[in-house]
Amino acid sequence: MYPRLFTSLLATTVLFACGGGGDDSTPSNTQLSGLAIDGYISGATAFLDINFNGQFDAGEPSALTNENGQYDLALTGSDADCADYAPIIIDVPVGAIDSDYGEVEEAYQLSYPPAFAILSEDDLKATTPLTSIVWNSVEAELVERGEATTCAELKANYSLQEDITKRLEEQEWRVARRYNITVEELYSDYIAEENAELHAFAQELVPGLQKSYEDTADLYQSYPDAFYVYVEYYLGKWFDDENEAQAWYREEFVAYDNSNVRMVNAMSPDLEVLGQMMSYSSMEMHSNEQIEYEIVHDVSRQRDNMLLCNTLEFYEQNRPTRYAVVNQYQDTQAEQLDCFTGGFEQALVNQTAHTKVFDSNGDLATYSYHVYNNYETLGLSSLIGLYGNIDQLDGSELDVLNFISTDFENTDDYEADSWTRHKNSFNQGEQVATQHDSDGLWIETTLHENGTYSISCGPQQAMQVVESVELCY
Repeated sequence: MYPRLFTSLLATTVLFACGGGGDDSTPSNTQLSGLAIDGYISGATAFLDINFNGQFDAGEPSALTNENGQYDLALTGSDADCADYAPIIIDVPVGAIDSDYGEVEEAYQLSYPPAFAILSEDDLKATTPLTSIVWNSVEAELVERGEATTCAELKANYSLQEDITKRLEEQEWRVARRYNITVEELYSDYIAEENAELHAFAQELVPGLQKSYEDTADLYQSYPDAFYVYVEYYLGKWFDDENEAQAWYREEFVAYDNSNVRMVNAMSPDLEVLGQMMSYSSMEMHSNEQIEYEIVHDVSRQRDNMLLCNTLEFYEQNRPTRYAVVNQYQDTQAEQLDCFTGGFEQALVNQTAHTKVFDSNGDLATYSYHVYNNYETLGLSSLIGLYGNIDQLDGSELDVLNFISTDFENTDDYEADSWTRHKNSFNQGEQVATQHDSDGLWIETTLHENGTYSISCGPQQAMQVVESVELCY
């Protein structure tokens, strides 16, 4: 888990949907047509999810898919106004017919993002299990951050439209990177294009979508007071090694207003047997107008099967140019229960001084870390082990860090054991993240418009293209 203060730094169905583009001149009557493809699925219910709750409610326009997997939604009045501003959901029930596999034995659900947020020259949009994963993750973020909405509210809120578009682009990139495909391929009609490899891979994801659907419903019953819960089964590589075989993992997330817990377990190939815990994390957050405080416990399984245990404590000013301190306690244990029994022991704590500068749009422009292995160097031992007791603090305690420059090019170490500086920039549609550190290493990661990325690293004047960041060190 990456805590909120840290991150401020840095299904087998294809759906063809008409009516994208986000034009406010939506006609009072329109038709939204599409195809549900795994093979072609008949007997599924496609509907416009006007209230963004993922459920088919009375009054929402709907249609059954025919023997060719096609549906036609006839939209009138306010429903027509929602054509571009609501996701499309396809409920695939037990008994629906998949032309590849015959009768569907486990229900699942497919989703397609609101058309305004999709950057495409095509009027017909293809939704695969991959794009369903993309939208489900974005919608989960909306709920987690209290931004769940309705079609009418979204259409009237341009800033929220921009936010959703940005989040969707980021999630497209993450999913494309996970599976080493382009964003264009995420939205491609792999059957019409006779892309057998992508078709087969999409089919592999369907069991995960089915189990995610079932387990999320069960989790809501287990945590009725939670603000939000979800379960996601995904196929991937835990250590991201080239020769590592892909395997199934189960991620469970339970969130309350100012806290959450996340756990990832390995799964058996048939998704029936819960395997060893791969990671566990919890977060608790406190804030007021002047400061933000957060404590995070994180456990992650390593290659030697031991558990790396981290406790991180964040204390940060709430200003456009701000300073922060991070306390970190790290240990290695064989069992999860042994990870956090001792709390903060100051002799084992290092402190990191952060600087952050936000631009006029509120985006993080530059930030830096200066790591002090001996916490006494900074003279901020009083800010270790707060555990949320921040009532007497106002952020001025961190003003002593203003001796650290916020200039990205600055190379002073300020007596730190190590340091890193970061800068985010945009160049002709590409996002560029640049960093350099106390070892003289520069790394530049460029996110291209098609969702792929490239990495260069080395001395500032002699950076070379590499396949992964690991090769930079």
